[in-house]
Amino acid sequence: MEKLFRQGDIVLVQLPEGSAVTGRHLGVVLQDSPKMVHIILLRRVQPGRLQRPGFAVVFQGDELPYPIEIAYNNHFTIRKEDVLAKKGRLHSSSLYQFAKEYTYHLFPFLRDEVIQRLERAITNFETLLVKNSDEIESVFHKFLHKNPILLDPVGFVHNKPSFKYPVGKTSRTGKGELEPDFIVSYSTQHYRLIEIERPNKNFSTGQGQQRATVTQAAYQLTEWKHFLDHHASEVEATFPGISDKANRSFSLIIGRTHDLGPYASFDDLRSSLKEANNCDVLSYDDLLQRAKDYYENLKAI
Repeated sequence: MEKLFRQGDIVLVQLPEGSAVTGRHLGVVLQDSPKMVHIILLRRVQPGRLQRPGFAVVFQGDELPYPIEIAYNNHFTIRKEDVLAKKGRLHSSSLYQFAKEYTYHLFPFLRDEVIQRLERAITNFETLLVKNSDEIESVFHKFLHKNPILLDPVGFVHNKPSFKYPVGKTSRTGKGELEPDFIVSYSTQHYRLIEIERPNKNFSTGQGQQRATVTQAAYQLTEWKHFLDHHASEVEATFPGISDKANRSFSLIIGRTHDLGPYASFDDLRSSLKEANNCDVLSYDDLLQRAKDYYENLKAI
């Protein structure tokens, strides 16, 4: 039976004599074909030595008990018979990063373009948050639609995709159609559904209770999840693989960090949504900081 591998599989390989590197090594699959497989080498690193010259971002394999580094300068196309065993798989979030970093390593001009776009978007986003944080939600939706790199620097961002129920079916609240603000799709067939609220929407009341609008936003995420759990076939043509719960996650972007109210309440919401819906809760300041961090990481490659 022919061996089949997916991008992100961690494999043990025997590199043949005559290669720049020989012997048994761990590698991560980049591309599979009927007779050959393209891999990039992994190397085990000790705690405290996770960043070294010649290596990029550090990852943790799902089934590996130790940290690993991806050596982007060591990649090989080998025969299928030289793959000795599958040892695990990169964590899904690491897999997205792996694909991005590899692309930027091979094509530095793409990295430079992303750096320039990120720099402009970050500057404009900061200005918008300082001068217009009281604007209605649609202003920020329009800005993020024009600057999707702030939501994700590599995934394809779908603006207001439609989730239409089958004839005769509706949501629990009687809706025949749902509309996430954004869906980010990745080449690995993973999807991140995003709900945004306006930045000046406070998370809690003066007494520390969650506002009804926050509860409503969280419920919208639950409606999307319920639709995908029961009617994903309606959107599979546009989002292949979204029916698999492992292939989707959620994000709620709401408020400013300094207006979120008691940290314990916000932390409770984050924890409950993460556990129930695999949902990350971010403030607009969190979103901005993520973009800045990614910008600095790209410049450091």
